[in-house]
Amino acid sequence: MKKIRLILIISIFILFIPVDIKSDDSLFAGQEWYDLIETVEVNRENPSAYFIPYQDSLLALENEKSVFTKDIYKSSFIHSLNGEWKFYYAKSPYDQLSWNDIENWDTSNWDTINIPSNVQLQFDEKGFKYDTPIYTNMLYPWVNYEKLNLSEYPKAPLKNNSVTHYKKEFIVNEDWNNRQVFVNFDGIGSAFYLFINGKKVGYSEDTYTTHKFNITSYLNKDENGNIANQNNTIAIQLYRFSTGSYLENQDMIRLNGIFRDVYLISKNDVEIRDIFIKTENNNSLILEASIRNLSNEFGGNYKLIADLYNQEDEKVWDFPLEIEYTLDKAITDISLLSKDLGITNSKVKSIDNPILWSDENPYLYRLLITLYDSNNNVVETTCIRFGIREIGINILDNGKQQITINDVPLLIKGVNRHEFDSVKGSAITKEDIINDLIIMKQNNINSLRTSHYPNNVFTYEVADELGIYIMDETNIESHYGAMVDDIPSGYKAWKYSVMDRVKNMVERDKNYTSIIMWSLGNEATYKDYELNNDYNMFLSSSWILEKDPSRLRAYERDNRNIGTREGSVVDVFSSQYYSIEEVIEYLKSDNKLPYIQSEYAHSMGNALGNLKEYWDIFRLYENAHGGYIWDFKDQALFIPINFNETQLSNTKNNLNNYYYAY
Repeated sequence: MKKIRLILIISIFILFIPVDIKSDDSLFAGQEWYDLIETVEVNRENPSAYFIPYQDSLLALENEKSVFTKDIYKSSFIHSLNGEWKFYYAKSPYDQLSWNDIENWDTSNWDTINIPSNVQLQFDEKGFKYDTPIYTNMLYPWVNYEKLNLSEYPKAPLKNNSVTHYKKEFIVNEDWNNRQVFVNFDGIGSAFYLFINGKKVGYSEDTYTTHKFNITSYLNKDENGNIANQNNTIAIQLYRFSTGSYLENQDMIRLNGIFRDVYLISKNDVEIRDIFIKTENNNSLILEASIRNLSNEFGGNYKLIADLYNQEDEKVWDFPLEIEYTLDKAITDISLLSKDLGITNSKVKSIDNPILWSDENPYLYRLLITLYDSNNNVVETTCIRFGIREIGINILDNGKQQITINDVPLLIKGVNRHEFDSVKGSAITKEDIINDLIIMKQNNINSLRTSHYPNNVFTYEVADELGIYIMDETNIESHYGAMVDDIPSGYKAWKYSVMDRVKNMVERDKNYTSIIMWSLGNEATYKDYELNNDYNMFLSSSWILEKDPSRLRAYERDNRNIGTREGSVVDVFSSQYYSIEEVIEYLKSDNKLPYIQSEYAHSMGNALGNLKEYWDIFRLYENAHGGYIWDFKDQALFIPINFNETQLSNTKNNLNNYYYAY
């Protein structure tokens, strides 16, 4: 039997006494990443649902039939920027490259890095080539390097805060002339500036959600004004830590980089900007869609046509759903256009005898959506899969509340799950996601909590198809910042970041049927604040309720409910690591909210226990709904013992060459 060395990395989190180096340098004052708490993006597009534009309806229907065969790059309007990028590492902001001449950054001596990937998992013969991974729980990951004062306006760290530079050449597709071009980052952190052809496009933070920018006006053109076949450069300046990192203090191995897909999106001069598919009473569909004028100087009349298909490729409706729009001329200022929500209209259409979606029967429909101009020309086509299911609250005879799915009481046999692979870190692949979720189904796990941030969109698509309920969690955990200060719950300056992160998640993920609960975040509140809009978590909860009342809200750090949804923080009472006695005490109390354990049965390493005793209680009490074990699998990095090229290229082929860093 081969032995794998197991080494516990403790040096990273044992020493809690910070080096007394003040992080206060006027050199970086006024830069978004450093001290502008209230600026979370510049020129980034407003968040919207995830969907792919297709060149024709047949491809749209076929490609969206199953997540296991779906390939977004089959669309001629999607162009991948994954692969090799030129890469330059600066150990701190003091060493970063200047913005003054970005287009002429000399990359001839730069390294090459493959995207998606983590900076901290690049190796050479000396070991970690750039940064090292950091693991810490509760405390911020820079405490061993410098002292930062917590307040409403803290500054980003300067020591051991690497700035990485990425640059790549690309050519716009030939059939993209006279169209709008966006660049899309599915996951990048913690904060970055984007440059196209040396010109600054914008800034963004929030590591785990979509960052989308309209880059059309920055692209090179030929003498006729055409963008096709022209050489362009894209450059990124990425900060490991930023002011946004005060809200990304999750208990995990800290890695950063461009760790999810990067791609270009081509859109017509008028686009489908956003889509929200809602079902009601399990017998009707509400389509809410926004149409935006990107560059048409006249505007005009448009119509959206939606056809419903079942899993057997049959049309469900005799006649499609149709929505009409009248658009004004396009906004020409790019900073204003990025904030333009377009025109939003909606329409309802009944569905006769639909097949309902659940974890045991994950039946999915497809809605083919096509936008036409006044001359009946196709402007855009897309297709979205969804299931029909209703989340309900049943009032029991004793007045307590019980969660139901399609009138069936819900039992959550769940796990918490980090997006993590021992070799690839957080840059997991579709195959990794499929493997994780299939293992869940094989082991009777019917739900996952995206602890503690929104996952790769592919995760939700797999969950929709396999039948796995999801608690989708906002990328907000301040932990120490909340324990000793008011970050982010009690400071008005932080409402922009809190609301941005909540909106980024809900807007992106709102069409995934598998999501049954929205989580406001994790361990970001340790005081009782008044339930008003000065309390940022209440503000975000209220926005979620207004946006999507069909799903439930959870937040283990504040379970207050005053009897009405509008005046309350949550719809579900959740706890972490309640004992058997504490669970029973809650279930017998006067609190009427349904109960779940958002974390229990801690199973890292060789822990875990009391499952039978917990589940005896969950099955006995009608308002007990199970919970999420911590966690699905251990985070342990697969690290080479000797850093030579042969072993580095072997990955897991020879286990004797590696140890697990845990």
